[in-house]
Amino acid sequence: MRPEAQDPDPTPAPQSGEGTPRTTGATSRVHRRPLGALGENVSAFGLGCGPLARLGDHADWKGTLDAAMGCGIDVVDMAPREFRAHSEEMLGRVMNDRRDDLFLSTRCTPLDGKPFDTSEKAVREQLEASLRRLRTDRIDLYQVHDVETANARRLLEITLPALVAARERGEVRYIGASGNSLDLLREILITFPVDAILSYSRFDLANADLAEAVLPAAEERGIAVINASPLHMGLLSNPEHAREVAAADRPAGAAAEHAFEIASRAGTDLPRLALEFAAQEPRIACTLVGCENAREVLANVQAFESTPTELERRAIEEIRAGFHAAEIA
Repeated sequence: MRPEAQDPDPTPAPQSGEGTPRTTGATSRVHRRPLGALGENVSAFGLGCGPLARLGDHADWKGTLDAAMGCGIDVVDMAPREFRAHSEEMLGRVMNDRRDDLFLSTRCTPLDGKPFDTSEKAVREQLEASLRRLRTDRIDLYQVHDVETANARRLLEITLPALVAARERGEVRYIGASGNSLDLLREILITFPVDAILSYSRFDLANADLAEAVLPAAEERGIAVINASPLHMGLLSNPEHAREVAAADRPAGAAAEHAFEIASRAGTDLPRLALEFAAQEPRIACTLVGCENAREVLANVQAFESTPTELERRAIEEIRAGFHAAEIA
């Protein structure tokens, strides 16, 4: 079994608004943070498997996992609907004897475009399938995904209790909920004994609403918060995507285009600033970053573990102000 309260790499977590003491050298090592009040620490940077799954048979799963673990990353996140559960299947093949060194996170989720089956039977079937594909006897964090697509009452009365039962059976260690609706996630963490909450595109340069809507309530209750998509679903990493959003007359697109210009003037690039910003909130246990290969892992970790320069800090403030102005325009 994975040790529940060990911290093999107790690098200090960053203070809010300050850079973390970073590792020097060719390969940065990810610092660690408490997983809420659950009694263990995890890597503050987690490997998101979506980009790898999209590559299909061309993905280098072993090389990417090797690079991640070499940087001190133990959190690996996936979902069974990612290209027909390819991420779980492939990770199960390449973990080998390293299972106990990893913190595996996956979910029950709507499948194949069908309505979300939130029944106890469906949850159990999805969990059993995930365990088979991952070739393991337990999952560290199992979540109900895209909670806003489910009936809230059924979620609280049927689906989440099914996760509690799985936790009691020892098939999962921790349970949680993930989605984009901060109001619903906050309701869940206040009314149900979840261990963790995950949201995406809600704490980044474009939108940091998670900080006020969820973090205080989660911290008060000792619930771990996981931040996904710190590049705002590609808006902060892909200039072409930013242009497409701007062309659709959406203010966020124009703000993103301007953000790329600001980053360039500061002598850096926007994805780096986005990852530096995401790393600064100590109440977030882990930030999930999708990586296609080992090279991306190393580059993203290096950015995440970098202390922003004064010029970069000013650029970050200017970019955030631009997105805020676009939001209220």
